[in-house]
Amino acid sequence: MALRTWTPNNLSANSAFRKTHELPTTVQLRTRVTMFAEINGTEAYWPFWFVESITRESYSYVGMDAASAAACAAELIDLYTKTINYQTVEATTGLVKSEPKTTTVATVRAVHTGGAMYQVDVDREEPSYALEPMFTIPENQT
Repeated sequence: MALRTWTPNNLSANSAFRKTHELPTTVQLRTRVTMFAEINGTEAYWPFWFVESITRESYSYVGMDAASAAACAAELIDLYTKTINYQTVEATTGLVKSEPKTTTVATVRAVHTGGAMYQVDVDREEPSYALEPMFTIPENQT
């Protein structure tokens, strides 16, 4: 059997040797937080949901030679290196801060499977964060 060659920057051309282990699934966690804020001239404690969503999936690209596996892994690491806005609430002041952080949201491994054959395993866990009001914020009545 001939080994496959990775086609750079063309995931659809390489889909013939992609093997899915886990379909994409999103899990959402909600935590109630209360913040003191002035909204439309009204100072009060306002309840919000701190929402953390995590999308998981797992797959492999199989049947490649070592050079193709290395090129595939490098491209997938670039694809899954993202800037995510983490939202934090300071315990003493209650201030909400959004901090952008660059992170790799997947584990990518080039694995030797036998002979001259390699595969690239990908386990993606991509988070996202948001603050959502628990109710509709009242309109300014002026």
